[in-house]
Amino acid sequence: KVKIDYGDKNRRREGGAQYVNLALEQLDNDFVFVPSAHIRFVFGVNNALYAPTYLELHEQQQREPLPYKPMLRPRNKGKGKRVQRHDDELEREMAWVRQKLDDEEAKRAEAVEEEERMQAEGGIECGCCFSEYPFVSGLPEAVSLCCPEAHLFCTSCMLTYAETKLGAHDARIVCMDQSGCKLAFPESELRRFLTPKLLELYERVKQRKEIEAAGIEGLEECPFCEYKVVIENEQERLFRCENEACGAVTCRKCKKPVIVGYDHFNQQPPYTQKADPKKCALWDTAGVEGRHSDEVTAAAKKALEEFKRAHPEMDEKDLHVDLPPPPPVAGPARGAPYVHVPPMGLPHAPPQPQAGLQEIRRAHAHAHAHMIARHRAQWDVLQDIPAPPLMQPPVFNVQVHINHNQPHAGPAYPPGAAAAAAAMLAAHPAAPVARPRTRRSARNRARR
Repeated sequence: KVKIDYGDKNRRREGGAQYVNLALEQLDNDFVFVPSAHIRFVFGVNNALYAPTYLELHEQQQREPLPYKPMLRPRNKGKGKRVQRHDDELEREMAWVRQKLDDEEAKRAEAVEEEERMQAEGGIECGCCFSEYPFVSGLPEAVSLCCPEAHLFCTSCMLTYAETKLGAHDARIVCMDQSGCKLAFPESELRRFLTPKLLELYERVKQRKEIEAAGIEGLEECPFCEYKVVIENEQERLFRCENEACGAVTCRKCKKPVIVGYDHFNQQPPYTQKADPKKCALWDTAGVEGRHSDEVTAAAKKALEEFKRAHPEMDEKDLHVDLPPPPPVAGPARGAPYVHVPPMGLPHAPPQPQAGLQEIRRAHAHAHAHMIARHRAQWDVLQDIPAPPLMQPPVFNVQVHINHNQPHAGPAYPPGAAAAAAAMLAAHPAAPVARPRTRRSARNRARR
């Protein structure tokens, strides 16, 4: 169940329709010497909520001078019977306010009792804040012990000091006495006053420092948790965290998570001026020979350093050895002849074999010749068919001055058929076209 802080004036009001009127009536009864106008002003400032208004008015009563002019006589609560009204939200706020006031009163009483006991029995002084703390059952209350000098510190100071040290990833919590004692607190003392969360952090930081002090070669750590593993393969670029709570896959070089896609890598092609050196390389420009050359150079440097440590009297000039030059870096090809790339094997375009290309071309030429011969045979057959007579009126082509009714040689009329069609048109001329008559009115006929 979520615990509600009714003292927060920014929370949402959950009361009913009578909440505001009932809350103001209750505040008038709780603070009978405070003017009603001031109560309503504070009630509006606190978002019309009962609990924060009550706490603010209660705190104002402790001030000097008062922020309002108190009434000379208490407010009259009224007499007679009234309709009983009730709001559940207001009842919960009133119960919360009573509990809060009771807790504060109990703390004040405990502080007064502790002060009286300190004056009667004495106590132990903290070596950091120099406050005194009383004894309880023969043991100092809220005090931790520092070995073996027996320097005492209060729990409040020790918790603040431990949080600072562990926050800086330092598990060595030593004595902070003004005398200069730097002895470390025993683990039993730390477990006595550290909270479970701080104790867990202490264990993790301590384990991490011990692993780092071991100096294990090839040990790497996940950038998002404290999982560590030894990676022997130097060519491996990814770090795979096996911690179930993390499981991140990161780049060993930049320590960033690997993302699906190529945004993590430098996508600019090699030998360009726009390459981003902060990103991982997408292409291996050095090649196998380049990596071998780097390995030879590193091995020579390591051997030279070992020989210098064994023979410091030797001069560096005498130890100089010329290494084989590294292979030239492959650059973009310039002036290279064009190489024909055959089409890829697509489903709709099967690849053509280069070996039988000449045979395919000869077959294509033979098919083309066969198609031409077939068209010529059809043309010869059409020459023997006479053309039908043309009965439509003559149409004159202005551009080429050809009478379309006078057949001429062409694809539709071969030379023989054109002559026969012309003779037929001469024997059967076209009939004249009658002109349509128009109706004239009586007035037009009279004028004529």
